Formats: sequence, structure tokens, C-alpha cells
Amino acid sequence: MLKRIIWTCAVIALIAWFIQNKVESYNIRDNELADNQRVLNKIKASLTNLELETGASSNWETSLGKGERYSSKTILTIELENLWIKNSPIIYIGSIHDIVTLDESHYKVEFERNLNGTTLFETELKLSLKAEKKIIDKFLSENPNIMGDYGFNNSVAVSAQILEIESSQISGEDGYITEVKTGSGKLLGIVFTDRLHFWNLQVA
Repeated sequence: MLKRIIWTCAVIALIAWFIQNKVESYNIRDNELADNQRVLNKIKASLTNLELETGASSNWETSLGKGERYSSKTILTIELENLWIKNSPIIYIGSIHDIVTLDESHYKVEFERNLNGTTLFETELKLSLKAEKKIIDKFLSENPNIMGDYGFNNSVAVSAQILEIESSQISGEDGYITEVKTGSGKLLGIVFTDRLHFWNLQVA
């Protein structure tokens, strides 16, 4: 009889421990989801402010990619001229590739696309922008680890006034040739968007 009572108590204790662990894991997951939502809301607000303050549009990706997640079609320079120059300024999602000093008050900042855009294009679409040092220095001081995990959690959204577009080609080791289109112009603003995909940043 005593063994049965002990065994029953042990089973009840085990069940209670299991339930408690489940509840704690659910609470942790809910807290993580809440934290992620707060981060997403903060980034959405920053992106909305960037668009409003600079008058930039993010519609060029959808227009160029026809709403598809991946586009292998050849991109003509004239297409980008219509979307980047005539409809400038634009919002561009990518990563900082390099920063070069131009003069005492300006940098040249090079950006390239990453996996967080609305559409992945086979043609490489890059930006080379003249930027005020005070804007970039402030951004880097607020995001000191921006270059630490290149290509993963270092996405940025930039507002850019594009003035011209240059075409070039890159030949890989396997002989495959990649088309590159580089938009040159002026950086109007920049915000950190982490690793979040652009379609989650767009405000309905």
C-alpha cells in the first residue's frame, strides 16, 4: 500500500514537473514573439519615417520583378532608369559593402543586395552613393556590429536619389557571367532593418 502511495506521488510530481516545464516554454516562446513583434514595429516605424521624410518609394522591386520572389529575366538599363531615376528617390534594401572617404564631409558608400528584398534578381543591383559623414558616422555608432555578420543580420534600408546607372559584367571562376547594374547618386537617409524580410516591413 505504501509503495503504491509513493509511486502515485512520484507520478503526480512528474506530471506536475512536465506541465510546469511546458508552461514555462510557452511563456518563453510568447515573450520571444512579443519581443520580435516590438522589434518589427520599431523597424516599420523607422522605415515609414524614412519614406515620409525623403519622399522615397519602395515600389520599384515589385514593378521590376512583376511580384515574383525570383526573377531571372534580363534587366535593361532603361528599365532601371524609369524606376530609379524618373521615380527617384527610392528605398533600397541591402547591405553595406564598403565605405570610402571622398572629402572632409562626405563618404562614398557602396551597397549590394542581400536575401531580404522582395524579389531576388539574377542581375546584381548595386548602389554607390555620396553620403554626408555625419549621417553615416551616427548610423555606425548606433549600430556598431553592423558589419559583424555580413549578409545575415546587417540589412539596411536606404533612401537614395539616383542620378545615373552604369552597366558592367563579372566573370566567375566557372566562366558564368553576371550582369551588374550600379546606381550612383546621393544618400538621403538610412535605417537598420536587421535580418527581417522586406515584405514583413511593408506597411499596409
